[in-house]
Amino acid sequence: MGPKGKTDAGKKQAESGVLPFGQTPYGTEEAITSVTLLSSTEEVIVLKAIYNLCKYAQQRMSNVNFLFQLGLMEKLQDLIRKTTNQSILNFCLKLLGMFMNIPSAVKALTDCKNYTDLLKINSIFQTATDPKVQEFSSQILSKVVTNTIIASMLFNTDVISSIYKVLQNCVDPDIIKNTLEYHRRLIDCQEAVIVLPKMTDFSPNILFCYLKSEFPEIQHLAIDILVSTTSWKNRKLQLRYKDSGIVQCMLCLILNNEYPDLHQKAFDVIRNCFDFPETATYFIGTVEFLEFALWAKKCPKKYMFCAATIFKVLTDYESARQLLFDFAVEESILSMFRTNNEKVLQKTCEAVSNLTNHKYCCDKMLTPVVIKCLIEILQRKDIPTIPYIETALKTVHDFLKRNRKMLHVFPLYGGLVSVADILKSQNEMTQNGFTILLDIIYIYCTEEQYRTSLMDKELYMKILQLFSEENEDFSKKAIAILDQSINDQESRVYFSECSGTERILSKLKESVEDEELLKYILIFISRSFIYKSIGLQYLTNEALTVLKNLEIKDREINLMKERLMDMIYDLYLPIKFFDKNRLDVTDCIRDRFYMVCGCWRGSFPFLEILESQQISTCKTIYVADFTTPSDLLKVPCLFRRECSSRSTLQTGSRKESTQKDKRLSNVSGYSASATSLCNIIFERVSPEINYGGLSPDPYLTEYLEELYIKLHGEKALPLSVADQIKIIAEFIAKRMSGSEKFTNAEKQHSYKIHINALKGKLGTNMIPIGYLRQGSYCERALLFKALADKLAIPSTLVKGMEERHWNEVPLELGEDSGLNKKFLYFVVDLLFNVGSLLEVGKPEAIEYCGLTTGTPCD
Repeated sequence: MGPKGKTDAGKKQAESGVLPFGQTPYGTEEAITSVTLLSSTEEVIVLKAIYNLCKYAQQRMSNVNFLFQLGLMEKLQDLIRKTTNQSILNFCLKLLGMFMNIPSAVKALTDCKNYTDLLKINSIFQTATDPKVQEFSSQILSKVVTNTIIASMLFNTDVISSIYKVLQNCVDPDIIKNTLEYHRRLIDCQEAVIVLPKMTDFSPNILFCYLKSEFPEIQHLAIDILVSTTSWKNRKLQLRYKDSGIVQCMLCLILNNEYPDLHQKAFDVIRNCFDFPETATYFIGTVEFLEFALWAKKCPKKYMFCAATIFKVLTDYESARQLLFDFAVEESILSMFRTNNEKVLQKTCEAVSNLTNHKYCCDKMLTPVVIKCLIEILQRKDIPTIPYIETALKTVHDFLKRNRKMLHVFPLYGGLVSVADILKSQNEMTQNGFTILLDIIYIYCTEEQYRTSLMDKELYMKILQLFSEENEDFSKKAIAILDQSINDQESRVYFSECSGTERILSKLKESVEDEELLKYILIFISRSFIYKSIGLQYLTNEALTVLKNLEIKDREINLMKERLMDMIYDLYLPIKFFDKNRLDVTDCIRDRFYMVCGCWRGSFPFLEILESQQISTCKTIYVADFTTPSDLLKVPCLFRRECSSRSTLQTGSRKESTQKDKRLSNVSGYSASATSLCNIIFERVSPEINYGGLSPDPYLTEYLEELYIKLHGEKALPLSVADQIKIIAEFIAKRMSGSEKFTNAEKQHSYKIHINALKGKLGTNMIPIGYLRQGSYCERALLFKALADKLAIPSTLVKGMEERHWNEVPLELGEDSGLNKKFLYFVVDLLFNVGSLLEVGKPEAIEYCGLTTGTPCD
């Protein structure tokens, strides 16, 4: 070691950035020696060694790989932690940045053991004033953010503020590029979505400036950040982008031919802005948008789809249509019809359809040129029907609905023939496509002058085929068309030749649940019978037999309605119980059954209508629904917190789970280890509520599963029917007894509170029976009937006076077999001596059913 004074002088030179040595050869041996010298305590020696290593690494990439294999990276990390010498730090960062081109080096640096080093380098970047330090540190940081954990860790150091300071003040393109890349990777973390919009240092205008950089890499990084951040749909961020005029900036970028590589991403930014109301339409009145609308009329074909998409989305907003009309944007939209590209034509048709909701736009757009363009699309054979032909059909349909002029102009150019040809030739269309197509034909069938020229045998056959489809919407549209054309002699001939009566009667034999469709069919039959030939065809095809099976009662008052009701009896048990106050042992509840609690003096409340129209009746409706699996009551424990936050009802206790495990021990294949596994993996939760509609009922399915194991499990003892009935009755009583501490009056009050609480929780008076925890005659009888039918135990459900409901079960008497078997009916006691059987007709049964006193429910 030299004299102390000389060493101090070298140290000062090293700290000042002046190298106290000359250049040396950069061979492999020297590199190995230099790596060893990095462990020296003399800063001058370390500085010379690391300088030589930098020169050696700059010669070729293979040298960098060689140094990495020598373990230089660990020594560099150690130096970065300890050194205070600026020159040494610069060279360390420079070498470390070179190593970032080696995947294994990046992987090593991003290991959780080295997070401290990453934070150190990040801190250097934040506090650096030397451009070289900024360059080298940003080069490293732009490569190490390889996952969201690292991104979150670095983002939480408030590095975004430093990034924007660098972007605002720096002129070095390398530093800008690395900083933007670092920024782009950081915003992948979850915190960025919440924190970035609140940061005052975040400046969209700085990013906008770099879109015009002379370096393409910088341009793409800046717009990539905009594409990513606008996809967040964050309201505060969108407001800041709106204030900065992001859409106008993107439109200017699109209109500028100097940046063709950025045009597609600019369109992506605009589409992202459309997803949020704050930035969707604010720019319509700006100069930039008006210039864009003019540009779109003659824009290159490669941009037509993006332009058409913008117009389509804008027309989706009702509030924007008047502005679009004021600025004559519909002319730009109609100019898109100049192309043959089916995707552009689809978006154009959708935009035109939206604008037909605006009366003046609709009137202005309805020109022969537009109609011809639509007909040309309908006549094309080189494009798929779905979605392109269907979209054009929807546009035609919207014009027909909103402008009477379309009804007469469209056929003049062959449009009506084109629509008929589509229906004849197309077998693969969406439900909405067929519905629109049939509706267009129906509109023209209401006009006699078009109906006679439109209808031919092939088209008539196609309409009958659609009527026979399972889709009830098709059937309703088809029967409406048939009803309009039945007065024409030629149409009646087609009806006979195409076996129309067989198809109509075949439809009546099906389980059609749509009441409106059934009425349409009955109206059509009644109208058809006025023609002798058609009426004869109905009779020869056993139409009377079909109608008699409907059990028509009152032909004079309301023949159609009674036919409908009588047909529904055998197929729809709720209405049978509603009218006859009884379900027999042969009326088995399968998937769903419901009943009105109390007296109902109006027409039968169809549950499907109540659900679709979200109507809640004044009376309570109990629903027994087995369509929901009990698995909804169990979720993996990994999601316990999430499920707890979503739960709307209290979950089962640990004691209940233990009891359930004991019951499950009777199931075949059950073992203690399986129970342990289930307890570890699953947790009981309450099902989600369909507020305002009918909620799913997994509890009822769970009841059935528990009872099935009790009655028919592998280890279940052979039980008589009476014993099975008692088990079911006790099971129901346990579920619906409420608190045993209450008196009868208190139970009645508690029951009312329970029912009102359920109605408030569900948002409707339609209550799934499995949700009830208290109940009397009505509730228990319904639950018994539902469970008994599923467990193959014959039973009835009877409604008596004063809302009394009970169940009757047939029990075999004696040991006679075959046809000589005799049965006796018993009422099941579900309230007092639970599970006991009261012989029908005996005083105790009469008293239980309330047949001695009470007022009948009319």
